[in-house]
Amino acid sequence: CFGEGTSFTVVANGAGTLIYQWRKDEVPLNNGGNISGADTATLIVSPAFFPGDLGEYDCVITDDCGSNTSETATLTIIVCG
Repeated sequence: CFGEGTSFTVVANGAGTLIYQWRKDEVPLNNGGNISGADTATLIVSPAFFPGDLGEYDCVITDDCGSNTSETATLTIIVCG
């Protein structure tokens, strides 16, 4: 619902240290404002606002052997009564 929080989580394993980078619409996210965990396995968007937070979210995970991108998740926001 509009103004509530949400989170996205990825599970990954790999060689060495895993580095996480969450993206919205293929643009890397930074921690700050209503975004936290942009560089961890769990991204938190709280509170979620319309229309700025609507979009496609994914995570690029990098390890010693290279990187992979998670599947995309779509954030939609509804007005709850």
